[in-house]
Amino acid sequence: MEPLLSDERITRETLQWHLLESIFARAVRGEVLLKGGFALRALLGSERDTQDIDLQQDPQRVPLGRLQKLMRGAIRQALGSGLLLDPVITEPKQTSTVARWKINGRTRIGSRIHLTIEVSRRGLPDERHWANVTHGAGTQITSYDRHALAATKVHALLSETRVAPRDLYDLDVLIRMKAVPPLSMIAGLCNEEGRERLYQKLDLITWDLFRAQVLPHLPEQQAAAFTQDDFGALQVRVGLAVDHWLGGRGADRNDDSGGPTP
Repeated sequence: MEPLLSDERITRETLQWHLLESIFARAVRGEVLLKGGFALRALLGSERDTQDIDLQQDPQRVPLGRLQKLMRGAIRQALGSGLLLDPVITEPKQTSTVARWKINGRTRIGSRIHLTIEVSRRGLPDERHWANVTHGAGTQITSYDRHALAATKVHALLSETRVAPRDLYDLDVLIRMKAVPPLSMIAGLCNEEGRERLYQKLDLITWDLFRAQVLPHLPEQQAAAFTQDDFGALQVRVGLAVDHWLGGRGADRNDDSGGPTP
């Protein structure tokens, strides 16, 4: 099964880059921003792979019809590479707040590819927290910077509706990259309730859950070397950093810049 798994990973990531290049080649700056796990890979070199592409948009700036035209054209172009055989594209959700596309197909040796593009239409972070990544033939991809990514991951970790070990892993990557979430983006969590929820979540994210849901998405050698002690140390690092931020000691209160962008 390992060759199929490797084929799946390589094909999916290549397709993800083709999709991003096609999207951002069509988009005017500020129409969409990359965020989430693939933003961590693109911007910071995170080694965790991800099935999804998460984007953010301001619905006041970009109507849904414009977004749909942009995405449909970009998907057609990316699939024109021939990476997937018998591709099937669906649009399961197209609303004022979320637009979602699902792409399914198979590689030439039979691996199944399932990929989701989700666009959250709830506004953009301040432009000071945008970062640019140049890829391929000079295509500029606009992403959340590391500080804004840290803020979104704090919200994800403390969400009452999810328990996702990948949030813990991603926050550790961001902490090592000296990310500091802007206070304006986490202000609603900076209280005792937020800190209590943090430690509840840390208890819920066990080693067994992390091993099952995160390690399969890391490079094989790294995953094999990752121990329960490593997981414990990661939990402590993330817990201390997020507790510090929730105590109101995130980015500078005066300019809320979160430090220089990458």
